[in-house]
Amino acid sequence: MNMTTKRSSKKKSSKPSQSAEKTSSSSSSSSVASSEAEKAAATRGAMAVDSSSFQLPRRLAHNDRRVRDKSIKLLRRWLASRQEMSLMEMLVVWKGLFYCFWMSDKVPVQQELAARIGKLVHYLPAQRAAGWVQAAFMTLNREWTGIDQLRMDKFMSLARQIAHHAFLYMHKSHWAEDVRREFLNVLQTGPVAVNKPARRGLLFHMCDVWAVELNRVLAPATQGAETPVLPSAQVVIDLLAPMLALVAQDREQMVCDRAVKAVFKYVLDDAEEFVRLEGDQEEPSLGFTRSIVKYIDEVTEYAFTIASGDVVAEGRRAPLYGSIHGRLAALREAVRANTAMDDDDDDDGEEEVVEKTTTTKKKTTSGKSKNNKRKRSQQSKKNKQQEQTNEEEEEEEVQETTSTAKRRR
Repeated sequence: MNMTTKRSSKKKSSKPSQSAEKTSSSSSSSSVASSEAEKAAATRGAMAVDSSSFQLPRRLAHNDRRVRDKSIKLLRRWLASRQEMSLMEMLVVWKGLFYCFWMSDKVPVQQELAARIGKLVHYLPAQRAAGWVQAAFMTLNREWTGIDQLRMDKFMSLARQIAHHAFLYMHKSHWAEDVRREFLNVLQTGPVAVNKPARRGLLFHMCDVWAVELNRVLAPATQGAETPVLPSAQVVIDLLAPMLALVAQDREQMVCDRAVKAVFKYVLDDAEEFVRLEGDQEEPSLGFTRSIVKYIDEVTEYAFTIASGDVVAEGRRAPLYGSIHGRLAALREAVRANTAMDDDDDDDGEEEVVEKTTTTKKKTTSGKSKNNKRKRSQQSKKNKQQEQTNEEEEEEEVQETTSTAKRRR
């Protein structure tokens, strides 16, 4: 009996210890579970913040057009609210924008969407805007060979809009040096890079639209003014530098010919016509052409520096000296001749003005003298008439006095 009671007491005493161990283990497991839940919630929150960069591309590439349009609006606010944004995130977003534009149909819709996508760069600060344009051209460069012939025109319009708004961003920053250098570096290392073996179609298209879009950006209508506010000479030189580098350094003759024809021939033809008409040309969108005419001396010297430099590919000095520097020098002489003629006309005009003023002075003096003579003659006539009336009055008085005297007698 004693043995059984001891065993039962041992069993009873062991139960509360086991229950205590269970409670302690359950409390520790619950604390671990709560900490893990907090970590999971934190990671979910971080993923929710960053997942927009992965959800937006999916929504941008949605089959429904209404979803794509709403995603473009959300993308504007998302870009404006982002404090930091890596190049990888920009590439992910541009992947969605590429397929958003891929599924757009009909020309008016495509043009409107290309303009809306191009304007997205204005929602970014200066330190991220150049990276956004870089991601855009990296995406186009990667996908260019996969674009079929039916969709090529609309993607060329998208590339044009991206280039236009890149130039417009620089213009709105008043051509600040840091902003200008970042954007031009992106363009010169991307779509208009020298000796780039692939994606020549994008390069040729950029050559075609380079000067045209610069004229549009510097046009009076874009600036909201009657006359365009032209950039400085250094800005004009920096904008021409990537195209001159293609002519001077690229090994392919097709690239050299395309840059000469699409950029320099286009600009110099307009500049020569503008100088020939002495600035009275009706075409208003010639802002970049006016800038070249205004700083023709600096641009000509820069072209000569590039043509006579050491870093010139074989067979490239002929177009540099002939098609570019030669025409610039001729244009400089025409501009100088026009300024000399304007100075002569101003001198002749001043002489004519002096002659006219002297003749008018003579005429006025002669007229004044004639008027004085007339006044004098009129005054003398008035005086004679007054004298006559006075004499007549005196005679009448004398006659009256004599008549009264006779009556009295």
